[in-house]
Amino acid sequence: MSAELRVRRDDSGLGSWELVTRVPDARLRGYVGVYQGYVESGSPAPLRQEVPIPLIPLIVNLGSPWNVAVSATGLQVSRDSFVAGLSVSSAYVGAAGPATCIQVNLTPLGAHMFFGLPMHELANDVVPLEDVLPQGVGPLADALEDKEHWRERFALLDAILL
Repeated sequence: MSAELRVRRDDSGLGSWELVTRVPDARLRGYVGVYQGYVESGSPAPLRQEVPIPLIPLIVNLGSPWNVAVSATGLQVSRDSFVAGLSVSSAYVGAAGPATCIQVNLTPLGAHMFFGLPMHELANDVVPLEDVLPQGVGPLADALEDKEHWRERFALLDAILL
């Protein structure tokens, strides 16, 4: 039995967005919080303040690169797919254009088990996903982009994480 998708959408004169969420396979409970699929178009892309959370967001980018900064006016780095470690301060993110991505919220234990890294190596940092993916996972963005629907993408994430 597949888990239920929750879909939220909005369309205004400034642009549109869609957020699709699903809980992972029950066997991943305690390791993965939620899957989120996100699509956004509009101009200009909003800058969002991401407050510290007790999870490790893994972002698989399927659209425009993301600009990430440690302050609203600070130096930005451009990232395609990335992982954000536990942090003591906010980060500011905005897509460089139309955005499509998948976010997997890993618990610290889940991130440690998946990446095979001690969590202090990711703390207060945003690192390219390809730098930390385990061998054998392959190009995750390509594999997910080949899937046509969110349900298929989330099922693939279940299979990879299990």
